[in-house]
Amino acid sequence: REMITKSTDFINKRPSKAHWTLLFQAIKHRNLEMVKVLVEGGAIFNLLPSDGWNAFHVCAQYKCSLELLK
Repeated sequence: REMITKSTDFINKRPSKAHWTLLFQAIKHRNLEMVKVLVEGGAIFNLLPSDGWNAFHVCAQYKCSLELLK
């Protein structure tokens, strides 16, 4: 948690253009606590990887509750 909240560069970094951010991974795995930590730390919801998806697309694809995105 401490590492995440110290650097927005770390939060929004992708291994390559095709890979998802930490926020997208947390949404995919329905990890509400991690989503909250990432958002509080400055995660960007509409950062688009090469597939053009944003956090709402990921949530819909993996049938997550919109509670994750509130």
